[in-house]
Amino acid sequence: MKNGKWRILVLTVMIFLFGSGCFSNEATEYMDLVRSTLDAGYHGNMDNYLRLSDSSKEQADGLYLSMQNYVETCVKYYTFVVEEYLTEEQHEAFRKLSRDLLNAARYSVEEAVKQSDNQYTVKVNITPIRFWEQISAELEQEMESYNAKHSAVDTSNEEQIAVLEREYADHILTICENYIAKVEYEPQISMDLTVNVKDRKGNVDASEWDALDDVILNVQYILDAYGVAEE
Repeated sequence: MKNGKWRILVLTVMIFLFGSGCFSNEATEYMDLVRSTLDAGYHGNMDNYLRLSDSSKEQADGLYLSMQNYVETCVKYYTFVVEEYLTEEQHEAFRKLSRDLLNAARYSVEEAVKQSDNQYTVKVNITPIRFWEQISAELEQEMESYNAKHSAVDTSNEEQIAVLEREYADHILTICENYIAKVEYEPQISMDLTVNVKDRKGNVDASEWDALDDVILNVQYILDAYGVAEE
């Protein structure tokens, strides 16, 4: 059965930022590094990230892939899609959906303020997505339909369950794809990232990136919907 108590998942993603120290204006440097890291992780725009950071192309691609995997996990968790039953075509459809949702992210880097010789604060303006709330009514209807069908099948018959799960996944994809082109947003908020500087290289702690990602993607809505306390 599909319901809000199905499972609990801790959602985390880690992004690291290392400055190259090639700028004369440190404030601009750290603003550009934060912006380029966000652009690489959310939009797959690697050029500035590779130019401004010490990361390799492989590391940059890994950053974007980790964000895709994170969003895909969020979608499947919120919609109760069981991954083990998906076809390869459905897997690819969910991967594309995750890229489209990442591309819908809205953020801007406003300023960097020097706190000390070893620390800057970079202000990021964020407009969180309302995607989860937008699909919630149709998701609930689809879950009710699934549960009615589930009660009529032989749960010991793996083939019948697989067919039902794949049909459900197709319906979820249709719902999500219908809304991805018309994503709505919460009011803009601002968050500060602390850039710790050593030898002219900046490092933002992974926990701060995680918090920023969760606000951009409005992960708290998912956790609140199912009564899960965020760790």
